[in-house]
Amino acid sequence: MENYTKKICWPFLEKDEEIPLFTVELDLKAIHSINSPNSYHTTTFILDTGYDGDILLKRDLYQQLGYETRQLPEEEWDVGETVTGELLRLPATLANCKLENLVLEVRVETIHSLIDNLIGRNLISQLETWITGAQKKTCILFSN
Repeated sequence: MENYTKKICWPFLEKDEEIPLFTVELDLKAIHSINSPNSYHTTTFILDTGYDGDILLKRDLYQQLGYETRQLPEEEWDVGETVTGELLRLPATLANCKLENLVLEVRVETIHSLIDNLIGRNLISQLETWITGAQKKTCILFSN
């Protein structure tokens, strides 16, 4: 592993499944937010390599954060496919995602039937992510 100056780790989420879920906590803030323009909301996310986007939020949190008022036009929404093959439109907005001093502009999408908040491959690929099964942790690594 390269020389990293800092790492932040979160424990695996162990539900009633045999395989633990890899989690991280990130701060989100809608771009041009009306409700709370200067505040971030800390949220726990599960890393999901089956989702190719940035962030997929549960609908109630998406609404609570006021993201519906800042949505992209419908023609810019993606179409997602569920594990059962159902095609669904994904309402979306743009937000800032913050972890320590790293701030990234991300696309936040939502869907009615979502159980957990997810981070997809597009955002995962922008982070130095380290998963250690022995320690049961997911870590984000930072270098100079």
